[in-house]
Amino acid sequence: MTADDGRLERSQFTEIDETTSAAPTAGLGYVETSRPYNPQERLDFVRSRLAFCLVALLMLAILGAFVLVITASAVGLRPEDVRLIVEVILTPLVALVSAATGFYFGAQLTDPRRKRDRR
Repeated sequence: MTADDGRLERSQFTEIDETTSAAPTAGLGYVETSRPYNPQERLDFVRSRLAFCLVALLMLAILGAFVLVITASAVGLRPEDVRLIVEVILTPLVALVSAATGFYFGAQLTDPRRKRDRR
């Protein structure tokens, strides 16, 4: 650098000749290309994650129902109230989990790639 204005001199730059070789400089590798994007893989991942999360939510609700039944007398709830609360929570949750897991496993059976793999 020159002391005058802080700019670099031309001798401090490295010249790159792009016409001689297409090989990368030592220490630099080529960028690896990945396989082509397949949206079905991401869809399968999201379906499985959704199905597992819903099953975990159902297990949590069932555990909560057991805790509610056990502690109902301490809280001051009548058995009829506990039954109503459990029905209101578990009935739609069971239907939701059943539908989601049905779609998840149903989609796996209709995927043509999986049919070829099973043969």
